[in-house]
Amino acid sequence: MISLECEPWLWNAIVQHLTTKTGLSCDCLGALNIRRSIVHRMKVTQTRTVANYWFQLQQQGGEWQAFLDEVVVPETSFFRDRVPFQCLAEWAQAQTQTLNDRKLKILSLPCSTGEEPYSIALTLLGAGLSLEQFEIDAIDLSDRALGIARSGRYAIQASGSLWERVADYWSYQDQCLQMSPEVMQTIDFRLGNVMDWTIQSIPAIDSNYDVIFCRNLLIYFDPETRQKVLQGFDRCLDKTGLLFVGHAETGSLLRDRWSMFPFPYAFAYQKSISPTPNSVAKPHIKSPLKSPLKSKIQNPKSKIKSNVTSSESTESTIDLPIATDLLKRSRELADASKLEEALDCCEHYLKRQPLCGEGYFLMGQICQAIGSLAESDRYLAKAVYLMPDHEEALMLLALLRESQGDVASAQGLRQRLLRSR
Repeated sequence: MISLECEPWLWNAIVQHLTTKTGLSCDCLGALNIRRSIVHRMKVTQTRTVANYWFQLQQQGGEWQAFLDEVVVPETSFFRDRVPFQCLAEWAQAQTQTLNDRKLKILSLPCSTGEEPYSIALTLLGAGLSLEQFEIDAIDLSDRALGIARSGRYAIQASGSLWERVADYWSYQDQCLQMSPEVMQTIDFRLGNVMDWTIQSIPAIDSNYDVIFCRNLLIYFDPETRQKVLQGFDRCLDKTGLLFVGHAETGSLLRDRWSMFPFPYAFAYQKSISPTPNSVAKPHIKSPLKSPLKSKIQNPKSKIKSNVTSSESTESTIDLPIATDLLKRSRELADASKLEEALDCCEHYLKRQPLCGEGYFLMGQICQAIGSLAESDRYLAKAVYLMPDHEEALMLLALLRESQGDVASAQGLRQRLLRSR
């Protein structure tokens, strides 16, 4: 029979140990999730008291790894979000003329159960690269997840043109998709932690990468840890390489250190040419467009002469009289990097549908892409008001507030996000 009665500091000590070793925020992992993991591991190891289990965590490497496997829940899929892989394919094709005998080096971190690094490999093969032209390092702190990744075996059905183009590199066996040995050999799966080589200066990664995929990890770090991790990426990414992040993490990248790569909704960045000494102290979101449009966005009401004029002007340009079509069209325009037209279209949609949270969310994204942070904040706040449980809007607004120094507001939004899950 186990006993969970203990001094509060013991629970706190385990949580602090987890945060220190991994950099992961307790707020994002969830205190209840951590507590459940502790209880489960105590039952598995037949440990009677929390104090004894705390001792095991400090002394037994195997139990620490088992605890990590329990706490960290993999969340991934093949070709997740699609657009980053489309961007990678086009970028890689442009590099093949200058590769010669050199291989493209790619890092996937965290790689979870392997879907992302395999998606990267298949994307490059589909783009015309050979198996000899790239190599992928895939790192994760979960040994359990890496076991699945190394097997290359997934209970999914593959469909679509990309899967068909690379049909030689996978097969179906017993109703499971099995990666070919050739593809599996292009990926080096490693047990590791981003903290080891970005913060503690352990040389776990000692070479430059052409591409780094680190999507939806930075949101789990506190601001200080996040910037140290980004500094690590700065050190090991080639000067012309690409860093892919999650869409909710763009506010974490410093404008004078990173520049947005011109591929809509890929959320890919390159190193800025001349980072300034004060770059760490001035967080901003990068604007991919020039100032005339930015100036226009900062006061969008100035371009609306009247309801009739605005309506006629917009409809004559896009010819979409149905409100739902306007929202769809504004997304298409944003995806095509026609941000000014997307803004006009979405604004006209909101005049017809002033209570649509998705419309305000899209406006917030467009304004953020342009670099008008004040307007982005206003629209995202309206989206969150209309859709209190919208995870993407909550996270995007939290990161935006955090980048502007409003830590208390950002923390409140993160708490709301945790409650909504």
